[in-house]
Amino acid sequence: MMFMKRLMAGAAVLAALPGLIQPVAANELANSYDAILEAAKSEQTLEVWVLIPTKPETHRAVIDAFKQEFGLETTINWVSITPSTAVARTVAESQSGRVSVDILEGSEEEVKVAVAQDLAMKIDWTGIFSERFPGIDKLENDIISEFKGFALPYFDYPYGTGWNPDLIDESEVPTKITDFTDPKFKGRFAFNQFALNPVPILGPFLGAEETIQLAKDIMANQPVLIRGTPSIAQAIVSGAVPFGVTGYTVAETARRNGEPIRFKLWEDYVPTAIQFLMVPKNSPSPNTAALFTAWFVSEGYKVADAVEPTPPPHDLTTELSKMTIATLEAGATHARLTEIGQLDVTKQVLEAINLLMSGQQ
Repeated sequence: MMFMKRLMAGAAVLAALPGLIQPVAANELANSYDAILEAAKSEQTLEVWVLIPTKPETHRAVIDAFKQEFGLETTINWVSITPSTAVARTVAESQSGRVSVDILEGSEEEVKVAVAQDLAMKIDWTGIFSERFPGIDKLENDIISEFKGFALPYFDYPYGTGWNPDLIDESEVPTKITDFTDPKFKGRFAFNQFALNPVPILGPFLGAEETIQLAKDIMANQPVLIRGTPSIAQAIVSGAVPFGVTGYTVAETARRNGEPIRFKLWEDYVPTAIQFLMVPKNSPSPNTAALFTAWFVSEGYKVADAVEPTPPPHDLTTELSKMTIATLEAGATHARLTEIGQLDVTKQVLEAINLLMSGQQ
């Protein structure tokens, strides 16, 4: 199958006129920070397909801060869309050689698909942006090596126990993921209907067979199956279940809104999904997209986090980072994927769990 042509790096400076920036052709990414900023001023729109942060007021705050920071008058359209849907749609669009999106969000699996399908633009993030955004080199390098240049991590999504303090005391809720197999919790807790997420993440750390057995034991304990971790948080808040497995971000968002929910990481494993930002090839506004991505992962996340939790992996001052460090120092294993081969194990476990939940295993 043929996919869109590779973007060519535009020359940033006219050889005969040092200091002047050469205009960059449409759909081309300039090769220096100054040239990218100049080209971004002529790109009139930016299409962002990113699920988290989710609130319109957060989007507005981030958009305003970005435009003010770089003196842009860009029209920015932010669409909250699930990463799997966004990447699938962009893959389909790319077969015609054009795409309508400038920035995509994706988990490790979506990034793997984007790279395999020749969808993501490869950018020298460190070479172009490190002077303006010190520390971006760590973000570029501290990921699965095959993803380097194609994506930047922008926040961690750890899972744990969420509970309603009006319905159950903290001392009574599970402190380990393995606790959800305890008969005393039978039928009292919520779990993700999709492959018992985050259980598949444990595959490379607990072992595939052991993880599949854990899934069987959890299912035998009759969890209340709910589609998606955000919906589980809502069920906990509403009192439909006293506790369940959910994500820090959605639980913390609800807590900040005054809802009755609390969250804790587990003492045995801290399964963590990493979310990335990517610029697709043939992006309509590649320079604005690259600039926004570099800014958001380095500085702009703070604007978002002030409105709703968007904790990045590199900021050790956030409450999540402090919680994670303390939990890991106490002996928990950080189940955070760092090698491409680990994705094969999580896929194996996910497929086995899906068969189990459909009654085929």
